[in-house]
Amino acid sequence: MALIECKECGKQISSEARSCPSCGYEMKPHPLEQRDLENLIGLVIAVVGAVIIFGGIYLYARATF
Repeated sequence: MALIECKECGKQISSEARSCPSCGYEMKPHPLEQRDLENLIGLVIAVVGAVIIFGGIYLYARATF
């Protein structure tokens, strides 16, 4: 947790605050951090790869019997 400056009144507030306690200015939600986005992309690639591999094994096993 870091302190950031309120865009409305300029006072220091928590970076996790949804609104400024002094003036009530509503803070915008933080976009995904780059690290979170990279983790999400890696997870999607792993799931798609697993589906392709296990789907291929299933289809191969089904075709041979």
